[in-house]
Amino acid sequence: MRMNFGKHRNKELKDVPLDYLEWMLFSGKYEFRSISLEAAIREEYDQRINPPKADRPNWGSPPKQAVTPDSVDETFRTLSRKYHPDCGGSNEAQQALSDFRDAMLKRINLYS
Repeated sequence: MRMNFGKHRNKELKDVPLDYLEWMLFSGKYEFRSISLEAAIREEYDQRINPPKADRPNWGSPPKQAVTPDSVDETFRTLSRKYHPDCGGSNEAQQALSDFRDAMLKRINLYS
């Protein structure tokens, strides 16, 4: 469906900025004259806010490689070189890295 008014006249709804759709739906300053336009805008807004699961990354998938104590240590050393206070990092960043390393090693049951 195309917008038939305003600064986004003749644009497809998919090309209208999200903040403009939000303004139309939630500001109370715009009164819809067409129920079909309101429904189309609401549908486009919902699709952008909650994309279908197929479009979302699968963050719950297992890692492609097994996490080993060696891989944790290697990653820790690599990041430590970047975020160590002597190399321009901060004490907080280095402490966060150390805490994360300890937690990872505990998680794979090799650190007590």
